[in-house]
Amino acid sequence: MLRSDEGEVARVSEYWTLGKRAGDWVVFSIEQEREGAHHLSAPLVAAPDSDDARLRADAVMEVAATDDIRADRVGEFLSPGFSGDARLAALDLALVDGRFAPDVLATAVGEVIDAWAQAIDGPDEARSPRAPRPRRSRRLLYPTASRRDRLVIRGADVKATTIVAVTPGPPPQVRVQLDVAGVQYIEDRDTTEVLAGNKRKPTTTRQIWTLRLSDDTRRPWTVVGAEGVIPR
Repeated sequence: MLRSDEGEVARVSEYWTLGKRAGDWVVFSIEQEREGAHHLSAPLVAAPDSDDARLRADAVMEVAATDDIRADRVGEFLSPGFSGDARLAALDLALVDGRFAPDVLATAVGEVIDAWAQAIDGPDEARSPRAPRPRRSRRLLYPTASRRDRLVIRGADVKATTIVAVTPGPPPQVRVQLDVAGVQYIEDRDTTEVLAGNKRKPTTTRQIWTLRLSDDTRRPWTVVGAEGVIPR
C-alpha cells in the first residue's frame, strides 16, 4: 500500500525474489501480481537436499553417463540416410548410449528451461551452470532481430517434448519440439514496454530446439538453436 503526498492510497501487489550474492541479500526479480502468480503453486525448496527435482535430474544424467560412447562415434550407429521415426531412432541409439533416451533429453531440456528462467532477471554471465554458453544462449534471451529485446518467461512448464529429428553429425544433434506454457513476453529492457506476448496471462508456445551432444558427462546436451520462442 502506497500513499501519495496528496493522501491518495494505491494498493500494489508484487512478488519479490531475494537471494544472496557475494554474501549480501539482493533483489533478483520483481513480478507484478498476475505475472508472479506461478509462485503460489511452485514447489517450496527449503534446502538443496530437499530439491527432489534436481536430485532426480542428477540421477538421470549419472545413469546415462555409465553407458555412453564417444560423441564422434555416434554416427557409426545411425545411418546418415535414416528417414524413419525420430523417436525410434533415439530409442535405438539409447541401447548403446543412454544419453539418447527420451527421459534424458527431457531432463536436459528441463534444466535449460530452469536456467533460462533464472537468467532473465540478471546479467547474462550470472547464470546457473546448467545454462547454455553465453553466445549460444543469447538466442533464447534475445530472440528478436535486434538482439536487444529480452524474452521474459515466468512459471515455465514444458507440457510436451517430442523428438522430431536425429542426425549423426559429427557432432550428433537432436531436434525436439516443445510445448512451453507460462507467462511469456518480449520486453524492451530500457522502457519495459511489452513488444510481444502478454505479461498478464499464461500462453503456450510451440518451440523447436536443436541440442548438440558433447562428452560432458554431467551436461551432455547443449542448445545450439531455438525457433518459435517469440510469443504471439
